[in-house]
Amino acid sequence: MLGVCIVLVIMCWDKDLDKILNLWKVNSDPIKDVQFIYEGRTRDLRVDLAPEKTAQTEDFQGLYALRPAEGDRLLDLYHHPLNPKMPMRRSTDAVQGTVFDRLLTIPDNARFATDPVRLNFGGKGGVSGALWKPGSAERFFLLAETAFIAEQPHRFRMELGGWETVDDRRALLVKVDAHSDQRSNVSHHLWVDMEHGGVPIRVEMWWNDHEVKSRTHSIQVREFPLDSGRSAWLPISGIVDALSSTGETFIREDMRVVSGSLQINRGLRDVDFRIDPANRLLHGTGLSASQRLFDEAAKNSPRKVARRDPQGVAAALEAQLAEARRQATELEASSVAQVERRSLLVCQLVLGSVGVALLIAFGVWKARSA
Repeated sequence: MLGVCIVLVIMCWDKDLDKILNLWKVNSDPIKDVQFIYEGRTRDLRVDLAPEKTAQTEDFQGLYALRPAEGDRLLDLYHHPLNPKMPMRRSTDAVQGTVFDRLLTIPDNARFATDPVRLNFGGKGGVSGALWKPGSAERFFLLAETAFIAEQPHRFRMELGGWETVDDRRALLVKVDAHSDQRSNVSHHLWVDMEHGGVPIRVEMWWNDHEVKSRTHSIQVREFPLDSGRSAWLPISGIVDALSSTGETFIREDMRVVSGSLQINRGLRDVDFRIDPANRLLHGTGLSASQRLFDEAAKNSPRKVARRDPQGVAAALEAQLAEARRQATELEASSVAQVERRSLLVCQLVLGSVGVALLIAFGVWKARSA
């Protein structure tokens, strides 16, 4: 009798998992593409630091675009530090298939490369999580991830945790490991709103199954009508907390979709998911205010012509190293998840590429001098 009860429980749990996967698929299938403008603020809560004493506190505004079926994504993000000693910066990430492009720029263009770094991860889904970084919309807008899990559930280990109340809403907890064929140190706990498209309304990132490193909560969802007569439930805001080993929040990101900016099925092209002059999303009006501030900062910046002599090359490389260390520290403070480490790896590869470029420039300078 006990054995029969255990079998029935397992069957019910498998049925609930199938319901979750089906909800994710049904909610994402009618969405060929989606894009929106969002904004938010990152705050350092560890101590009462004035903005000029911390690198973490900043406002940000970005554009996010996605094609769920293909997994193509674009993230164009402007950072506005409240610390007057920190420069504005713009980070642009594009994922298309297995190719990941990243471009980092600041007003003093002598300190950053002007061409994107390109990586190829080889295999669909290989860049899943690559955009999970400070200020990213994918911290609360998980449509790309849920669509991918629903498409290829065999790549993940999933376990139900039962029903709970989250922000006065009933939600079903599901624990997801990164891959089913290898043990990962990182797992995600998703509280799924089964009545609203299966949208996760709380997300926790766990380290070694015993320590929570980040928590996305207070996720608000909204139903968007589609031209087909159907509708889709999508998140429109959320709060991301980075947690210490004692469970205290020390970095908080509060972000929201700008009202009226979310557009669905507008026929985005392949080039709109590349860092390319023909990408109209990178030259639209949605981020015009941030672009104007960035251009003004560039105009007022003491732009130096990059030196190609050995001393100049060494100085430029050291500036790149210092900036990479600063970004690595900020990234680690926000989360120590493996997907974050992948973003950190990209930053390191950016640095390596810049170093190679500088060495090539030095070689050209030396040849011409000879």
